[in-house]
Amino acid sequence: MTLGKDIRMTDFIIPAEAPDLVELKTGRLDQFARLTVLSVMKKLKFGRIRMIEDLDQHSFGGDRASELQASIRIQHPRFYSRILFSGSIGAAEA
Repeated sequence: MTLGKDIRMTDFIIPAEAPDLVELKTGRLDQFARLTVLSVMKKLKFGRIRMIEDLDQHSFGGDRASELQASIRIQHPRFYSRILFSGSIGAAEA
């Protein structure tokens, strides 16, 4: 779908060039989002989620024997801001 002369619909959905992770700076908002997301994750009762950041690992959930388990490797602290402010879509995009 073309929206104008040189603008395509995909330009709004997928950025032409995403910044490299090393170019993204970590700010106070990212730190706040991390603390908030981790504190909310502590309330998880069903299933298990393991979040891996560099050398740190955080495990959340009640039942270690649950069949519902996931591991998430976090490449950049901006991940937490995306979850906190954009919900499940932000998590999927991050």
